[in-house]
Amino acid sequence: MPSNPVDEARQSVISAAADIAVACLNGQRGERHEAEYQRLRAALDAYAEAIRQEERSRYEGLLAAADESDQSVVIGEDLRRLSWREVAERARAEALRANAYLSVLSDLSRCEHGRHLGDICSSCGGPSIGNAILPAGMVIGHDISGRPITVPATAQFASADEWRTPSAPAEKEG
Repeated sequence: MPSNPVDEARQSVISAAADIAVACLNGQRGERHEAEYQRLRAALDAYAEAIRQEERSRYEGLLAAADESDQSVVIGEDLRRLSWREVAERARAEALRANAYLSVLSDLSRCEHGRHLGDICSSCGGPSIGNAILPAGMVIGHDISGRPITVPATAQFASADEWRTPSAPAEKEG
C-alpha cells in the first residue's frame, strides 16, 4: 500500500500502463485506446509533480537546517564568502536550468501535433511519426573539437554522450 504521494503517483502510472497493455492485447483501438494513453500521460504528469514537491520539501528542509548551522560560510567560485543558503540556492538554480534543457530535449521527439513518437495521433493517422524534421542520425552541428553532434534515438535523448558521435575532427577549409 503506497505511503506517500510519490508512491501513490507511481502506482497510478503502473496501473495506467497495465491498462494500456491489456487494451493492446485485447485489440482495442480508437477512443478507448486513446483515453488510456491520456490517463497514462496524466498519471506521468502527477508523478513528476509529486517528485518535484518532494524535492522542494527536501530542499526547504536543507535550507532550514543550514540556517541553524554554525558552519555558515564557504568560499564560492568567485572567491567570496557564501552562506550555505546561497550555495544551496545556486545549486537549485543550476538544477532548474538543467531540467529546462532536458524538457526541451524531450520535446524534440514530438510530431508537429505535439505527440511523442509512437503515441496515438489522429492527425498523423495512427501512431505519431515523431519529429520528422530531426530524425535520429541527423548531424545538427559540431562541438569545439569538430566532432559531430547527432540526433540520437528518442530513448537516448537524456544522455549527453548519445548526442556526440565519435569521429575524426572535421577538416578545416583553407
